[in-house]
Amino acid sequence: MKKMMHTKWLGLVFCVLLAGVFLTGCATSSKMENLQQRLQQVEETSNQALSTAEAAQVDAEEARDYSMSAEENAEMAEMAAQDAQQSADKAEQMAEKSEKIFEKLTSK
Repeated sequence: MKKMMHTKWLGLVFCVLLAGVFLTGCATSSKMENLQQRLQQVEETSNQALSTAEAAQVDAEEARDYSMSAEENAEMAEMAAQDAQQSADKAEQMAEKSEKIFEKLTSK
């Protein structure tokens, strides 16, 4: 009888251990699935970040090109303003000369 109780006790312990192994195995599979999902999310996030970085780099290059164009345009505008100022100065000088000539002609 004692031997039978001992055997039942060992059987019970074995069943508990076996159930623990199965539960641990299920938990491990569940953890693996969660890990795979998290890994996939990390990969997606990484790909999105890479895409965003590439787009930002393209935008930065375009902005640099526009900046260079803006600088060139500013230089051209400054040169045009200088030309306009010189033309205005010449026109003023000619107007003064014309006025003097007109005064000479009308005073006679």
